[in-house]
This record gives sequence, structure tokens and C-alpha cells, in this order.
Amino acid sequence: MRRYNWLLVLTLLLALGLPFISASPVLADSDTFYASNSSGEAVASNAVYATAHDAATSSVNEGVLSVGQVLGYNISRAFVYFDTSSVPDGATIDTVTLDLWGSLDLSFANFNLIVRSGMPTYPHDPLVAGDYLYSQYAGTGNDAWNTSSMVLNAYNTITLNATGRGWINKTGWTKLALISEEDVNSSAPTGFETIQFTGSSDVGASPEPRLNITYSASSSPSATTNDATNVTSETARLHAYLDNDGGESCELQFQYYTGEGAWADNQTGFEGDYYTGNSYYKDISGLDNTGTYYSSTSDGYIYVNDAVYSTAQSAAIGNVLWPDYNQIGQYLTANYRVARSFVFFNTSPLPDGAAIVEATLRLHGWQVTDADAWNVVIQEGMPTYPHDPLVGGDFNKTHYSSDGGSIVASSWVANDWNEITFNATGRGWINLTGDTKLTLRSSEDISATAPTGSDFVYFRSANYDSGSVAPELVVQTNMAVYTFRAQAQNSQGTASGSPKTFATINSVGDPSNLWGDPSYNSIALNWTKGVGANLSNLRYKEGGYPTDETDGTLAYNGIGSSYILTGLNAGETLYCRVWSQTGSTFSTNYSEVMVTTSAGSGAGSYDTPSAPGNWFLSPDPTNVSGLPGYDLVNNLADSYGVPQSVFWLALALFFILAFGLATYKVSDNLALSVMVVVVAIAIATSMRLIPGYMAGIFFIMATGIGFSMRRV
Repeated sequence: MRRYNWLLVLTLLLALGLPFISASPVLADSDTFYASNSSGEAVASNAVYATAHDAATSSVNEGVLSVGQVLGYNISRAFVYFDTSSVPDGATIDTVTLDLWGSLDLSFANFNLIVRSGMPTYPHDPLVAGDYLYSQYAGTGNDAWNTSSMVLNAYNTITLNATGRGWINKTGWTKLALISEEDVNSSAPTGFETIQFTGSSDVGASPEPRLNITYSASSSPSATTNDATNVTSETARLHAYLDNDGGESCELQFQYYTGEGAWADNQTGFEGDYYTGNSYYKDISGLDNTGTYYSSTSDGYIYVNDAVYSTAQSAAIGNVLWPDYNQIGQYLTANYRVARSFVFFNTSPLPDGAAIVEATLRLHGWQVTDADAWNVVIQEGMPTYPHDPLVGGDFNKTHYSSDGGSIVASSWVANDWNEITFNATGRGWINLTGDTKLTLRSSEDISATAPTGSDFVYFRSANYDSGSVAPELVVQTNMAVYTFRAQAQNSQGTASGSPKTFATINSVGDPSNLWGDPSYNSIALNWTKGVGANLSNLRYKEGGYPTDETDGTLAYNGIGSSYILTGLNAGETLYCRVWSQTGSTFSTNYSEVMVTTSAGSGAGSYDTPSAPGNWFLSPDPTNVSGLPGYDLVNNLADSYGVPQSVFWLALALFFILAFGLATYKVSDNLALSVMVVVVAIAIATSMRLIPGYMAGIFFIMATGIGFSMRRV
């Protein structure tokens, strides 16, 4: 029994202790500060109590600390100075005690000593006569301390309360006033009510007053952004590791954006109670493949004025302007004028290999002048034209060709957005590795049709506003690159990990290996999910296969890769197809199988057993991505070139075997060890790390070994 007791104790200790292993304690620091030589007393005397009490000035003495009142009237107030600048700025003050060495007790009538503050101004350093004035000090900064507990030739300890602890100056000097409560209350003495403590001075008065401070020093945290996993077309799992909690509990969150977005675009929100060494992940959804890109201040327009239209329209060099607005079109006044605009967008953040699904150029209108039957047309001359920055030679019409999209000029609006949708030709100009440079011309300019009046539209440039009304290029691709980072926050501040990126997948992988195992009234179906799929969509029909993911009867829609169709008739034939699915996105292709249930007159009298759930599952470690060290294990697998699923399977088997051997070592009971291993395999199977059939194989082998050992 003792062996089992030890096993039980060990299990309980692990169960109780594991939740606390990751906790990072906040260690308290303590410092003792000694009073400066400026510490001393201010004393006023007068035959009239009110005059002595309310005096604006007094005599001052360094090195002596007298507190109290004497009939006559003589009133003493003491002041102590401590350089507490070494206490960390972010420290939390836990306890403060003031030690004063008793040298004289004349408190024939006992009184309470009050610690007060006049900081930052009072008292001065060194003491001056005006530091005596009672109205310059306020508050009660200590727990009750009465002169009845006064000890001589020893330290008297006065404990500061929360108010007093709040007076500790972490960036300079802490200055405290010591005053009799009777003095505070303007209560005249009837005899001797005074005590004296040893101060600090150059003549060697000792022991000195001292201030003992304990505090919890904390600092800003630090976190590492780890690679994203479980990435689909619409979802991803973001990972982080808390490197340093700064000495206290931290909250974590992620920020992310796509295109030329900003960190504030998407924030998951701070949450949790995390400490140094903790891992953290967050699933995000609603990802889309649309990014917005803003033009640079290089955008501008080039124009030519000439008395002959063909000369202006065919000019090789024009006049370059970078004003607050850009001009597109032609007009005729004294001369012909032709103006062409140019906009530049850095579209390199777009993912390599992406297909442009849709693109829109958005221009914020400024003015319109008689825009009749003509269009604003997008053209391009990349990679060379236009130059960045613009040069006069960029006006040359021979550099540009094609129609990438247009808008009717008569629909142009001022003080609002005008949108030009790219056609297939224009979408092909979007540069995934650098700048997308676009030219905007009048259709009359392109056809060399001379104007008869003023045909112009204007739009705001990036030189007017690089944010709210600057030209925008909105691009939707079949995939998107997101930039994300982890953030850790405690009471001392917020820190961000280095940014990382991930690309949403451009499709959901096709499923495969759909097969069926029929009985007379059911069909057990199994398949392999496609890469990047969260769900499987299984459908069936009689007489032919479902034509798409909405046709036929929905049998199953979930995260698994197996399902049993029940309630069927003997000899019934079903045509089954399964699609992989993530969000509302389905795989392009499917896996299919035609299965007929078994025939027989004994229908209903027997069942054909089917494989247990997860019996032949493929290991999928993403189900344990929340475990500490998940990223470390995956990185280790990658460093050896071993598939992550195989590495996790081997790791699980190693720990299961080690646990089984440990159980046998402690219990000396083979049957118990076998059961422990079988249960452990079952748990690992539920985590989708190990196929379920391994439990059966192990049980059979262990049983055989057990019988062999008994025969020996």
C-alpha cells in the first residue's frame, strides 16, 4: 500500500502545484535612508500662547529635534530630510517606518506626535525662520504614536500610514514635519509637554534619524510576437510569448492591419493574467482581402499651353506642378491648354502571387468646369513612366497607352469621392513588388479632339492632405498580407513585440480519400480534410451526386473528418460528396464515393460494428496550440526536417511510455501500468495527437507480455 500512497501523494502534489509554476512573484526591495544635516527644529516663544502658536517666523537649530509645548509659552516643531530619489519611479511603496533616537522626555502630560507634510516647498533646505508657520503643513501621515511609549537611548519607531507613504518622493527629497497634536489643535499647555530626538549634524550627533522603506519594484513588460497558425482565408490564430512581466501580472493583446493600415485599425483587447514564461494566443476572424493604399506627395500634374492645339497635345515636355489639387482635361481661352495628372501608390505590401480581384481609384473632387461628354481615363507607362518625382518629359503622350478604367466627367462631384473602377487591363497594372504609377487623361486628349471651351475636373492631391482626402487605391486580392504584433501591459506601461506577417490563404484545400464502410442500415464515412479547412461539408443524394455544396441532403457540417449515416434501408445506394470549408469559402473540388448498404432479410436484427471515433485519425497538433511550448516544439520539428504532426505523435508516445514506466516502477503492478498507458493514449487521441487504434494494439501487446511473464 505504501507504493500506492506515494503515487497518490505525487499526483496530488503535481495537481496542486502546476497552476502555480508559471506565477512570477513580485519581490519586495527595502532601503534605509538617513536624515541629512539640514534636519532640525524651529522654536517660537511668547507670553501669549496664540502669538507663539501663530508666529510666522522663529529661531531654527540644526542637529536637534524637539517636539512639543511648554507653559510659558515655548513651542517646538521638528523637521527631517531624506534623499529618497533612489526609490524606482515605478515602485509601489509597501511600508514606511520612521526611526527616531530618543534623547529627552519631558512629556509630563503625554501627547500624540503627528507627522505632517508641506512639500514641495516647506520646509526649506536648509531651514529658515519662515518654516515655522503651522499653516504650511497639513495631513496626518502616521499611525497613532503617543509619548507614553517613548524610549530613551533607543530608536522609537513611527509607522507611516497610506497618506504618509504617498509623500515619499521617488525623484528627490522627502521632507517631514514632526508636530505635537496639541499644537495642531491649538491647545495651550499647562506644563511640560515636550520630547527630544537626536538629529543629524556635522558635529557627529548619532544615531541619526532613519527612514525605512520597503517597496515592490516593477517595470514595463516585454513580449515576443510568434508566428501565426491556423491561417485560412478569413481566420488566423496569433501567438505571443511573455518574456518579462516586469514584476507583476500582465495583460496581453494583438494589433493587426493589412495594406497601408495602422495599428489602431484592429485590436483584440487586453485580457488575462499572465506572467514571465507564459504563452498566449488569440483567434481572429473577419479577415478580408481588401487593402487601401494612399498616394505619395510625388503626385502632381503637367500642362502645356500653346496657340496651336496639336502642338500642345503632342508636346514632348510640359510644365510640372505639385499643388494642393491636380488637374485633368483641356480648355481653350487665348491658347489651348492640355493637363495630365499622375498618381503614385506603393503597393509592394500586396502578397506575391496574389490575383487582383477588384481595384478602385478614389479621387476627392475639388472643382468641375463644364465637364460634358468626355471621360477621365486611367492609362499607364510603367515601369519607366512617369518618373518619381515628375519631370517635364513625363507629359509625352507616347509614353502611355490603353484604357484601364474610366469615369464620365459629367458625373464628377466636388468635395466628395469620385470612384474609377479598374477593368481587367487596369487590374493587370497593379504592381505587387513596388510602386503602381497611374496617368489620368481626358478621353478628348487621348483622341486628339480639340476643346471648344473649358473641360476640366480637379481633385485633391496628397500635397493638400496625406490622409483624409489624398488619392486612394483600394485593392481586393484573392489573398492578403496582414501585419501583426503582440502587446503586453502592466501598471508601468505597454510594450510591443516586433511585427510579423502572415498571408491569408487564397483558397481552401480540396478534401481527399472519402470512403464508406456500409452495414445493412448505415454507412460509416471517413475522409481527409483539405489544407487550411476548418470545416467539412458532407452531402448525399440518391440517383446521382450533389452538384454543389448546397445540393442534396446535408449530412454533416463540422470540424471532424468522419461521420456515420444511420437509419438507412438495406440495399440503398447513396452518392456522397464532401467539400472542405472555411467560413463561407468552399474548396474548388470535392471527394466523392458511391456506397450501397448491405442487403439481407434479417434487416433490423443485427448491426455491423463500425470503427470507433478517431480510430484512424491523422495527427493534428493545431488542437493543442494553446499549450505552453507549442511554438518551441514546432520550431524543433522544423529544425530537424520532421513533419510537425509526426514530431508531436512521437513526443506524446515518449511521455506516455515514460509515465507508464514510472507507474510500474512505483507500483510494481503491470496491470495498473497498462491501464494508465491506455488511458493516457485515449486522452492523447481526444487531443488528436495519436490514432485511437494504438491503444488497442498496446493493450493486446501488453496482455501477451503479461501472460508470457506469468508462464516464466
